[in-house]
Amino acid sequence: MIKPILTGVWVCAATMGSAYLGAAWQRPAAVTTERQDHGSSSSDSTPVRTRMISVPVVADGAIRGYVVAQFAFTASAKLMKHMPIKPDLYVLDEAFQLIFSGEMIDFRQFKKQDLPAFGKKIAENVNKRLGVRVVEDVLVQELNYVPKDSVRGGMK
Repeated sequence: MIKPILTGVWVCAATMGSAYLGAAWQRPAAVTTERQDHGSSSSDSTPVRTRMISVPVVADGAIRGYVVAQFAFTASAKLMKHMPIKPDLYVLDEAFQLIFSGEMIDFRQFKKQDLPAFGKKIAENVNKRLGVRVVEDVLVQELNYVPKDSVRGGMK
């Protein structure tokens, strides 16, 4: 009777130990390493991915299409913990405003655009609004223009 109980305890201990070691082995080491590329002594940068947004493109008083975009940005984890509102909301708001205004990128004209400057402008505007440099870099994850006649249902 004792032999099957001890065997069961041993199997449970071996399973739990292997699960723990497997999880510890798979944990990314990059989270704890310090960033050397920007010369910064703080290693608290964390990547954040925003949700998708859809921005109408308006010209001559009518909707011409939609820009569907998603962004990723790096931000200071220490500062993000103490913020009452998440910085990704500010990133999305600034991106929406820049896309809607057509200030930096004209989506009606098919040509190469300066996307690094677009991301830099978003980061600058967000940090200005927050009053502290939280957002370090904004990356364009996805950026698509969909003409109005290509939208589901072919609205006219």
